[in-house]
Amino acid sequence: SIFYFIVFKMRIDEEERLLYEAFGEEFTDYKKKSKKLIPFIY
Repeated sequence: SIFYFIVFKMRIDEEERLLYEAFGEEFTDYKKKSKKLIPFIY
């Protein structure tokens, strides 16, 4: 399960980079209001 967490984290980071390139500050504001992987925790 650690392996999958690392892979998902890498994928999430790459997608966030692409979303920031596409949406800029609008995406940054969205990130402040939402969690990455586990709702209400992380």
